Amino acid sequence: MFGGIGLSNYRVKDAFTTGVLNGQGLASIAGGLLNEALGLSTFVNTVNCYVIDQQTGIELQLPVNPEKIKVRWGRKTETVNILNLGEVDFTTGDKLTEVSFESFFPAQYVPTYCVMATPPTPDSANAVMNAWKSRFQEPKKGLKDPIQLIITGAQDINMLCLLSSYESDEHGGEPGDIYYKATFREWREINVRKESEEKQNPRVNMQPRPTLVKMPMGVGGIFGQDEALWKIAKGNLGSGAKWKTLAGSVVGGAVRL
Repeated sequence: MFGGIGLSNYRVKDAFTTGVLNGQGLASIAGGLLNEALGLSTFVNTVNCYVIDQQTGIELQLPVNPEKIKVRWGRKTETVNILNLGEVDFTTGDKLTEVSFESFFPAQYVPTYCVMATPPTPDSANAVMNAWKSRFQEPKKGLKDPIQLIITGAQDINMLCLLSSYESDEHGGEPGDIYYKATFREWREINVRKESEEKQNPRVNMQPRPTLVKMPMGVGGIFGQDEALWKIAKGNLGSGAKWKTLAGSVVGGAVRL
């Protein structure tokens, strides 16, 4: 019996012999036997955590699922004091969603908590996480696209994001394991038009504001308003002969040029 819970001595001896020959550590072998004894060998974990970098092709699956995954979102509000009504909140948009969790990169595969048979080494996984720190800070490499966070399960998270904070450490008595805390912050795409695009496709057809010229008062000529328009055309358009073009632009006591 293995720990008094249903495995024969032969099965335990065979598992240890096979495991050692295959290069498995004792902790890994014992974990597999414990799962088998408890009837957990066919258990399928529905939660998987991936961080994917489409631009570099890096796909990191977290080898140990976090114990707790925290999702935080909020609304921006502005409080206005209205007479006879009091304070009223007006929403001004959504805050960015944040996803944070803690876990560790194990130095050895242990089936009781590892979600993959061949997890990445702690050093390599930690290096990948740290490499995302310099995102958007290395224009020569052109790494300006966000990364993607996917967490299957009840919350079903799938969002483009930035790794906004990351903290790693090692614990005494657990050589090789790297523990970490990570926070991912939602990424929102902003389309900024270039100056050349703006000239080709202006968003607003900007028309010049019309100029209003006051009609001269007390025009004593024999032609009345026509003579006034002639004077305005000569002074503003360079030729009095253009006065007829202003005839339909008289607004009150002024002419719109």
